[in-house]
Amino acid sequence: MAMVMVTPLHAAWVSVGNLTVPARQASGTPHLPAAPLTLTWGGSGCAPVSPPALPFALFVERGACSFDAKMATAVHAGASALLVADSLQGEYQSGTNGSVPAAAMQLVDPCVVDCSLGRGVASTVGLDAREVLAGALSGHCGSERSCASGACAFSGSGLGEETREVCCLADVSIDMYMPGSIANHTALPALFLGLGDGARLRHRMRAGFLTRGSVGARLFEGPPPPSWDASMLLILVLGTGTAAFASLLGAAHQLAEEQRRHKDAP
Repeated sequence: MAMVMVTPLHAAWVSVGNLTVPARQASGTPHLPAAPLTLTWGGSGCAPVSPPALPFALFVERGACSFDAKMATAVHAGASALLVADSLQGEYQSGTNGSVPAAAMQLVDPCVVDCSLGRGVASTVGLDAREVLAGALSGHCGSERSCASGACAFSGSGLGEETREVCCLADVSIDMYMPGSIANHTALPALFLGLGDGARLRHRMRAGFLTRGSVGARLFEGPPPPSWDASMLLILVLGTGTAAFASLLGAAHQLAEEQRRHKDAP
C-alpha cells in the first residue's frame, strides 16, 4: 500500500460564494487555473461522469479506487482540475466491503483520530461497515464545536469487542499519491480537502445548485484569506466610533476655546 503524508499545512484554497476552505495541492500537479470554474460532483470518481459546460472542476470523495483512477476520470471528462474530499470510506481499511462487522473495522492510520477532541463508546452489536460508513457513529464522540470534522470513528481500543471506543476523526490533509498520472504527464491540478471542509463545500455546492443550477468556484494558492467574524466587526465599529467621538469632543472643545477668547477680547 502506498504511503501518504499527513500534514496540517494548507497551500491552496477553494472558494464558493462566501465560503472559502483550505486544501492541499498534490505534489507534482500543475498550477491551479486562474479563471473561475463550474464545480461538478462526481461521486466516488471511479466511474465516467457526464461533463457540464466547460471549464469545470470535478469534485469527488476519497475511497473505492485509487487517486490515479480518479484523475483518469477527470481527464477523460475534460475537467480543468480535480478536487478530492476525505471520506469515512477512505479512512477505513474495510473500504466498500459492507459485510465487515463493525467490531472488526480498522482505520488505515489509527493516528487520524484524536480522542482529546471528542471521545465516547458505541455498541458494535448488529452493526456492519455499511452502516458505519453511512455515519452511524455520528454524535458518539462529542459536539461539532469540539470535533471540527464532525465525524467519529473507531479507535484501536476495543477491536473485536461488542463495545468500542469512538473518537473524533481529525480534519487532516494528505499529499495525494498518483504516480501513474505524474509519470504519464496527464495530471490535472489536484486538491485534497479534509473531511469537515469537504462536507462544508459539498453542502454549499448543493445549496447553490438548487438556487442557480450550477456552482462557480475559484481555486487559488498563497496565504490564507482574511477571516472576519462578528466579534471583529464589533471591534472595528467600536474603534471607529470611539475615534469619531474623540474627534467630535476635540472639535467642540476647540470651538468653546475660540468663543471664550472672542468674549474676553477687549
